[in-house]
Amino acid sequence: MYRRISEWLKQKECKFTEFYDISGQSSIRAGCSVRLFVAPKTLVELSEIMTYLEYMGARYVIVGGMTNTLFVGTDSSVGYLYDGVAVSTKSLSSLRREGGYIYAECGTSLSSLFRFARQCGYGGYEQLSLIPGTVGGAIRGNAGAHGASVADIVAGALVLSPKDGAKRFLSRDELEFDYRTSAIKKSTDIILSALFELPRTNTTFSLSARKYFLDLRKSTQPTGEFSLGSVFKRVSGVGAGYFIDKAGLKGLSVGAATVSTKHAGFIVNRGGATGADVLQLVRMVEDRVYERFGVNLEREIEIIE
Repeated sequence: MYRRISEWLKQKECKFTEFYDISGQSSIRAGCSVRLFVAPKTLVELSEIMTYLEYMGARYVIVGGMTNTLFVGTDSSVGYLYDGVAVSTKSLSSLRREGGYIYAECGTSLSSLFRFARQCGYGGYEQLSLIPGTVGGAIRGNAGAHGASVADIVAGALVLSPKDGAKRFLSRDELEFDYRTSAIKKSTDIILSALFELPRTNTTFSLSARKYFLDLRKSTQPTGEFSLGSVFKRVSGVGAGYFIDKAGLKGLSVGAATVSTKHAGFIVNRGGATGADVLQLVRMVEDRVYERFGVNLEREIEIIE
């Protein structure tokens, strides 16, 4: 099947790589190989690829900035391998102003979105600009930081149903946002682009607010190290790092994967960690926190095996 998919991609002149080591794309610099890595150049190309993969019955996953996604794969004759197709949206980053909204394609980074918005005289919610992800993933998981979430600024999104190729626009209400989730995360739909609604502001205020939140992140999080951000969701309003710290797990390691000594809610790669190392450490943390407190930690990161 994958040979047939490769031939189809060649005919369509789509950029792809076979047996691609995806760890270099990940913010934690850990992962495995994937059978096919595809990077569409346009939203039309993305739509065609997704519809074809669905038609072929292929395993696939959409990736953007890979700031909360860990590829582990399964052990095979060629090492750890995700036997499927990883479709990257990072080349899909068009931005423009549409009336009082900012239009962004799914692969646009949040930092680029806010930079462009600032140039157009919009701002607010600058804490979201520091989330190292892309528009598609941020909307799907309703990413948030410091009391704000993407749901606060999304007016709506254009989504694709790969099963039939149909596209439709969903309003903010139809996206059904909740804590770190949305209707998209509960479906097979794919976000193509979105409209963002931000208040009017001036550049000086926006940059000042961004600096405040940037300094706050630097003082509390391991921003200079490779990580996937917060590994676990909050527990009844309490950060998972509290339980991990109280369980004495700071510094716990599997290979080069280590629970951060600066913020226990983060796992960092000290150099050379594999996806399997990180996953093993995640499971160890879950087990020990449950043994100590009877608390079931829920993962915020996504594991692809």
